[in-house]
Amino acid sequence: MADKRLWTQMDLGFTSNPKVQEVLAESAGAVVLYIHSVLMSCQHITDGFAKEKVMVRTSFASQADADLLASAGMWHRPGHDCETCPTSVPLGEVYIHDFEEHNPMWTTRAAETRSEKATKAARARWATDSKSEDATEHAASIGQASGEQCSEDTPAMPEKRREKKKISSSSSTADFDAFWVRYPRKVAKAAAQKAFAKALKSTDVETVMSGVEALRTEVAGKDQKFTPHPATWLNEGRWDDEPSGQLQIPVNSPWDPSFHRMQASA
Repeated sequence: MADKRLWTQMDLGFTSNPKVQEVLAESAGAVVLYIHSVLMSCQHITDGFAKEKVMVRTSFASQADADLLASAGMWHRPGHDCETCPTSVPLGEVYIHDFEEHNPMWTTRAAETRSEKATKAARARWATDSKSEDATEHAASIGQASGEQCSEDTPAMPEKRREKKKISSSSSTADFDAFWVRYPRKVAKAAAQKAFAKALKSTDVETVMSGVEALRTEVAGKDQKFTPHPATWLNEGRWDDEPSGQLQIPVNSPWDPSFHRMQASA
């Protein structure tokens, strides 16, 4: 069975790079933090931008590790002077040095191209399927009207229906694959596929994908723990959700600032 996990590439000489060697000499945790930020950006298609505090927290690194990456030029903070990277870095975020050059597959442009190709292929199959079905039904109606029976050379209607079902199944698979690539949290794939097929009975692929893009923007750089499972998101019809503007954090969770104040006073 083909491996369905997503991958990105890494230079085989990464740990031998002089810049990386200098960082390794001071803190191996800083290198883990850097790799974590690259993988998170690829997974969530953030084009190399990452929330600094979120990266530090979710990789169990330290602020000193983040400072080390910035001083080594592997991360760029607002106001950096690297000429090859975007000059505008939002406050509280970092940009991974030369991200797009080293990870061209995991940029917004590349993802949109893949999604567009999948959608066009699915539409083409739907169009072919529709024409085939219309022709078959027309031929059958002519035969019934003239009282003719199907000859041995004429495929029976049940066979055509089976062919139609097979083509439709391929179309649905392509659409789901495009959905799965773009959805920001990849868990319970089998349940998600069933929920996706069910959702398409009440809406269309374009509407679902538009909702996914809105969700991606809302949760970019945030902890995946608070992103709904894909099956849950689909079953609740949340492609029509209005952007909340911020991630809701459960009270008394480790991500709630009041939690740390309570711990300090305990």
